[in-house]
Amino acid sequence: MVSAVRLLLWALVVPVLLSSGAALAGSTVERVAYILGPVSDDPDRQIAILKGRLATWKRYPDITVVEDGLRVEIDRDLADPLLQQILTARGFLAFHAVDDLVLTCPDALAPGTACLPGLSPDDGAYVVLADPALSGEILQAVDQVGDARGLPALSFRFTAEGTKLFGEFTTLRLGQTIAVVVDGVVISAPRIMEPILGGSGLLSGDDQDIAVWMAILSEPPLERPLQILREEAAEPVTRGRRRRK
Repeated sequence: MVSAVRLLLWALVVPVLLSSGAALAGSTVERVAYILGPVSDDPDRQIAILKGRLATWKRYPDITVVEDGLRVEIDRDLADPLLQQILTARGFLAFHAVDDLVLTCPDALAPGTACLPGLSPDDGAYVVLADPALSGEILQAVDQVGDARGLPALSFRFTAEGTKLFGEFTTLRLGQTIAVVVDGVVISAPRIMEPILGGSGLLSGDDQDIAVWMAILSEPPLERPLQILREEAAEPVTRGRRRRK
């Protein structure tokens, strides 16, 4: 009789636990930590920028200052090369006038010019005017959208000062190619068909590139890029399998 009562109670309790989303067991999650450097005189700003970028990427690591750098701890299954790219990018955006498109950078360049690589070897390289027309903290907002053909695109809006400078730049370079540069790499090279005076624009690309650019450009640039000094295993954590309905 006692055993029958226990079985009856268990039959009643288990469905209640399952229907409420309560966990009967936990799972161990492996964690990894990246130590980044150098730490600036304002590490709180560095941490805020990194957290903002990664929140756009939908990653929420623990970031703290340790003796030899910034410690970024995250679940191992979320740590991948794209995450590392977002962590180590300076995020410095610049717009340059393009002088020439070449397969590889020449050994000698004309005074006042620089040679910058494209995103891939197939894109070649770009000889640009060394001084950017505008750069730095010039973006007010970025968003991931679709272009007129429904392809992935990054929508950006300039600050008031950026709007003024970009309008002057595109008016001056009408019919010419300009380079959109992030951290010394040309991510897009559109031809200017009309002055862009409204302070906004679109950059097209594949889903992955657009998502990475959006994360990197969603925050102001770092004073200097960070490097991964080392990678180490972090203390695993145990999380319940609870799923609230």
